[in-house]
Amino acid sequence: MPASRRDTSGESPAQLPGGAELRGASGAGAPLNAGFAAALYLRRMRRISRWLLRQLTAGLGSLAMFWFHMPDPELAYPELPSPASLDGPPAGHPERMCREIPLTRTELMLMAEIDAIGDSGR
Repeated sequence: MPASRRDTSGESPAQLPGGAELRGASGAGAPLNAGFAAALYLRRMRRISRWLLRQLTAGLGSLAMFWFHMPDPELAYPELPSPASLDGPPAGHPERMCREIPLTRTELMLMAEIDAIGDSGR
């Protein structure tokens, strides 16, 4: 160790892993001072608080996606099936017939049946 890094008492300060020097209140070999312990405590607290903040951020992000997610447009709003044709009933359907054309014998019988049912229900 260079002489410039030596203590005034001539003793070298204690070495930490990584080459950092640690000086106690009375020189080399003294127990850790309060400043180092406080720095170590703060470093650990910062690490824990960063981890906790990351976990909270991830949890709140998941909660927001659960409540406020944007649905896939194709699944949320599927195309509604349109009717085959909007022209009305097929040809030959009773609703297609004109009033000017007289009813057939079968249609007259059906109409009488419907009227009889309607009159008996009153």
